[in-house]
Amino acid sequence: MMDDGPSGRVTGEKLMGWLLGVVGLLLISLGIGTLTFSLIELNSWGWGSARLAGLLAIAVVALTTFFFSHRRRQKPMIPVGFLRNRNFTLSIMPGFFMKSGSDIESRDKSRAGQPFERES
Repeated sequence: MMDDGPSGRVTGEKLMGWLLGVVGLLLISLGIGTLTFSLIELNSWGWGSARLAGLLAIAVVALTTFFFSHRRRQKPMIPVGFLRNRNFTLSIMPGFFMKSGSDIESRDKSRAGQPFERES
C-alpha cells in the first residue's frame, strides 16, 4: 500500500499519482484493445462500417488522451519523449506495420476455403 513513512498515512500526492497511473492503464488498454479489435474485424465489417468507425474513434481518443496526459508526468508509464527522437520513431514504425500486416494476413489464411460473409 502507499504510505508516507512510519505513520502509515497516504499523502494526497501519492494517491493522485496512483489514480493517474490507474487512469493511464485504463486509457492505454482501451486504446490498444479497440484498435487491435477493429483491425481484426476490418475484413468482415468493411471500411464503411459504423462499428469500425466508432471503434477507431474510441482508440484515437483514448490513445491521444493517454499520450497528452503522460507527456509531462515525472514518472510516466511510457516515456513519450522517446517518440520525439526521429531515428527511434522511424526505426520502430516498420516493425509495427509488418506485425500488424502479418496478423491480418494470418487471420485471412485461417479463413481460407470458407465463404466470405459480410454482416449487415
